[in-house]
Amino acid sequence: MKIFITGGTGFIGKRMVRLLSQNAEKIYLLTRPQSLNKATKALGHLKNVIFITGDTTQNDIVEDYRELELIKKEVDTILNIAGNYNLEISEFDAYKNNVISVQNIINLAKGCKKLNILHHISTYAVTGALEGKLDEDTMDNARNFTDFYARSKMQGENILRNSKLDPLRIRIYRPGIVIGSSENGKIEKIDGPYYLMKFLYENKEILKNLSLIKYFPLPYNKDAKLPLIPVDYLTEWLLEAILNPTEHKLRSYNMVAENPISLEKFTSMILEAYGIEAQPLKLPRRNLYKKILPKIGMPEELLNYMYSNAQFSVENRKEDFPNLNEYDMTNMTNTLIEGSAKFFEERT
Repeated sequence: MKIFITGGTGFIGKRMVRLLSQNAEKIYLLTRPQSLNKATKALGHLKNVIFITGDTTQNDIVEDYRELELIKKEVDTILNIAGNYNLEISEFDAYKNNVISVQNIINLAKGCKKLNILHHISTYAVTGALEGKLDEDTMDNARNFTDFYARSKMQGENILRNSKLDPLRIRIYRPGIVIGSSENGKIEKIDGPYYLMKFLYENKEILKNLSLIKYFPLPYNKDAKLPLIPVDYLTEWLLEAILNPTEHKLRSYNMVAENPISLEKFTSMILEAYGIEAQPLKLPRRNLYKKILPKIGMPEELLNYMYSNAQFSVENRKEDFPNLNEYDMTNMTNTLIEGSAKFFEERT
């Protein structure tokens, strides 16, 4: 396998590069000029990794014409991880990084003579306002997005699904909320559930007084699930899917646990771990909370996910890759809490 990888220096990407380096003949790793030194330090020891300077938001992607021609001549697989994963992203940046970049990848794919499969990393957030059990192959019905990030990722998916890339196989992966390793809970930045965890960690001494009233008020839906996935499980699943793809022309996978932990259960476990003797008290949905959430360090864009009633089908994943190791987030939450606490302590 000679694989072209974008986004290979990020939280997920660098782990995928290390895993794939053990299986691929060559890895052509796209790296922005400003990130080249960082990428070299992290991955330069891998002998089959070739650094390619470029940017997916630029038309030709690859800066050097000779390298571009080499990619078109040799590559048989593309793994597109590049994109902006910031929930608070502006409309312009979302469109540039998550829509235009996908179109540019498609244009590159059309010129690759030996290419047989394109793997694209999306997100579970493309559900929009959909509720109930969501099939992996029909999520393009999503509408009424409340943030530009989710909307742009769905637009990128739709462009890819409707592209004329016969006979190329296309794979779309929708990871849940990617968290630290299941082994140590180590994280690199604060997002997703870490916003709430950071707030509770920094205010745990004050919040211990909640034991007098027994409740911690929080805007959420009692049925809301947290589709958390430890980064080591995600990368192991992706590796299996890349190395052993099925013959389907187009296939989508929700990369989440079969039975995700509930938001209520997750919050209860954090409160207990921090010695706060209170239970979550669900608040009815109000737009007012959009103004309150930022005051405690949580983006207002989180509100839609806290009230989500979406459930994610994993039938495609179970059918195509039945031997993947499953995980139980309830059993891993304490490790996650411990790892994040160390991160918060170091930042204090």
